[in-house]
Amino acid sequence: MEMRNDFNVADWVLIASAILFFGWLLTGCTTEKKAVRYMNTHGFQAAEYCAGAFPIRDSTIYLPGQTRIVHHTDTIPGEVIPCPDQKPGQPPASVSCPPSTNTIDTVTRVDTLRIKTENTAKITALTGQLAVTISRAANAENGRGNWRRWCLITWGILALGGGVFVAAKFKII
Repeated sequence: MEMRNDFNVADWVLIASAILFFGWLLTGCTTEKKAVRYMNTHGFQAAEYCAGAFPIRDSTIYLPGQTRIVHHTDTIPGEVIPCPDQKPGQPPASVSCPPSTNTIDTVTRVDTLRIKTENTAKITALTGQLAVTISRAANAENGRGNWRRWCLITWGILALGGGVFVAAKFKII
């Protein structure tokens, strides 16, 4: 008995293409677990990627300080000068000069520069978590409203059916 081969070349090419396509679909996916495993084994590439995708931003904040003025006054006592016109036989006479004052004003102001570093990877992760939480809350809110509506419709149908049954039983209708 002879077997007949009904497949031509176009059929074989189509079958081979389908097998290769499905094989590519099954092996082409990268799951989260695979990505984490790759990042653990290739730390340098992971660090390079994270540094490029999530750079740390520095922001400088200028905080003006308070101006403090300190007044300092030095008093220098006056000198005692002998009088040049002195008559013989008189006790020596002298003149006292008035004291002199020296005032120094010291102005001090300390300004502050505060450098704040921002971890953009953490901010991105927290923003993603916030978006997921908000969408879950919105879906839960929508689901609860739908549940209530269907519950009221079902109870209304049951009450209407019960009312029709009672009316038919007691021949009210």
